[in-house]
Amino acid sequence: MGGSNDEASLDSLKLKLDLVREARSLFGDAGAKRVWLQIGLPEAERPMSRACVTPPSNEVRRYIRERLVANMSSELPAAVVYSDYCQWCRQACIQIVTLTAFGKMLSGAGIAKRKSCGRIRRIGVAFAA
Repeated sequence: MGGSNDEASLDSLKLKLDLVREARSLFGDAGAKRVWLQIGLPEAERPMSRACVTPPSNEVRRYIRERLVANMSSELPAAVVYSDYCQWCRQACIQIVTLTAFGKMLSGAGIAKRKSCGRIRRIGVAFAA
């Protein structure tokens, strides 16, 4: 009698974890954590890994504010975003950070990424008009 209930609970947990896994692939760690909490899974005892995340510098924060807008139906190739950032830096006489550092700072600012065909894309953002 209890076995059927346990199996249903296990199936429900598997579905929830699949949903979190899908959210992570689409929206990154921050999106997965939001979904995790929204579907009622318990608070994680240890924080998600932040190894690939760096708080954005003031200049990168300014770039994000001035050049990017939230748009959940949009995604941009990371190389195109970085190229735009470099051009913006040159026009503003600001020192350019490396592609790796810039990517970590975008992640630190909550801009999700996904890998497609070996290339990184930033999702949920578009260039400001």
